[in-house]
Amino acid sequence: MIEKELLRSIEGVGIFPLISLILFFTVFALILAHTFSIKKEEADLLGSIPFDNNNEDNHE
Repeated sequence: MIEKELLRSIEGVGIFPLISLILFFTVFALILAHTFSIKKEEADLLGSIPFDNNNEDNHE
């Protein structure tokens, strides 16, 4: 309960949830736009990376 009172006493603290929400939706929209704008060939190439056995960083 003391945390609520402390946060209520700080001026302008109500803007932080709004900034967080705007930042989240902006990043989400950018990732969504990138996902739908990627070319099929690039998506196939990126999709095959986990199954590529010719990777030099293979530590198995």
